[in-house]
Amino acid sequence: PKTNEEKGEVLVGPQAKVSLLDRTTELRKQAAEFHENELQKMAKIEAELLKSVTQKKALMSVQDLASGVTYDSSIKTSWTPPRYLQRMSHEKCELLRKQWHIHCEGDNVPPPIKNFVEMKFPRPILSVLKSKGILKPTPIQ
Repeated sequence: PKTNEEKGEVLVGPQAKVSLLDRTTELRKQAAEFHENELQKMAKIEAELLKSVTQKKALMSVQDLASGVTYDSSIKTSWTPPRYLQRMSHEKCELLRKQWHIHCEGDNVPPPIKNFVEMKFPRPILSVLKSKGILKPTPIQ
């Protein structure tokens, strides 16, 4: 039998002064307290992280947040615009960008896209966008 060495008491078993039911109840209570303490610790850490992020970036513009950020290479993707858009002249692309207030820099910039169908989105995504009243991409998209 398991004993308390300081007092010489039997903690578990038929000779214990505490029933197994009482011992089980006590262990469950301790486990719940431990779990609650762990959740409180996690909540405190998350609150501190959120506070530090919001304090530093709350009043910063996107341009301020991105200052000093440089990209060495573009994101690799298998997406290509439809062929009729690829064949669009550079002048026509620039005219459309000017009309739609699209500002872009870089090499091999894809042609402007007029609607989500040209982006080759799957039908379920197109239907959700349409149900939300989003019918064409914004200049940032």
